[in-house]
Amino acid sequence: MKKVLVRGAGGVAGMGMTRCLQDHFDVYGEDDSKWARKLMIAKPSYDCEGPFDLIIPVADSMITRPDHPTILPELVDIRLCQDKAKCSMALGDLAPITYWVRDTHGAGGKGAQMASEYLPGDNYSCEVAFVNGELIGHFIKHRLSYSTIKKDLPLEKRGSSMVSVCVDNPDILQRTLIAIERIGGVPHGAYGVDFKCNEDGVPLITEINPGRFLTASYVYFYSTGYNLPLALYKAYFGESYNLGEYPEGMGIIRCVDSKPWVGKINEII
Repeated sequence: MKKVLVRGAGGVAGMGMTRCLQDHFDVYGEDDSKWARKLMIAKPSYDCEGPFDLIIPVADSMITRPDHPTILPELVDIRLCQDKAKCSMALGDLAPITYWVRDTHGAGGKGAQMASEYLPGDNYSCEVAFVNGELIGHFIKHRLSYSTIKKDLPLEKRGSSMVSVCVDNPDILQRTLIAIERIGGVPHGAYGVDFKCNEDGVPLITEINPGRFLTASYVYFYSTGYNLPLALYKAYFGESYNLGEYPEGMGIIRCVDSKPWVGKINEII
């Protein structure tokens, strides 16, 4: 059985990744936080004998310090995506209209920040997985709420979505694929792309998360059987894996200190 190491295994994404892979690979984990290490469901990395067949970082800070063997975009493409201003320029009309906000005095752009047009519409994400330019699969979700209490919260209280539903949106997928082509390089590994719709309902890309899946999606992956991370890493090893039926209409409701609810969500929207 192939041995894989999940870096950041004690966080929510790391535990989600472990659940997706543990029935097919021998999964080990490590985490910089001594508290998070107590939450790992992967075996500790120091228990592994011999080298790892694959190393999987799950957080942005780890993705910029790639180990080998791993499956990630080129480092130059990672850095481009993580610089939202440069990424927006590369995306062109796929991104919101952006502005450079800077001090009225001084030089060198000190204090400069980026602002974008107001995007009041629907919120989506699209995740895609590639091996050396070959698309392995995709997953799109519509984020419905960041709280289980009410639908809308102030921006500063937002984080990972609490309520979402899987959708099949060809326009979102097409925009995602064009965007990844524009950032350059041969697509390799996972990409998580966030969208927000403008006043006309046009979905625009607010950011690209290179090299990783999005945290809230792991519940879909291991609960519905549409296991996109497993399909990606199986393909990396030259093995086949049937993703099965796309889980359109399946929703999740997540909350602290409880197991997520997974099911057809249209009846309660």
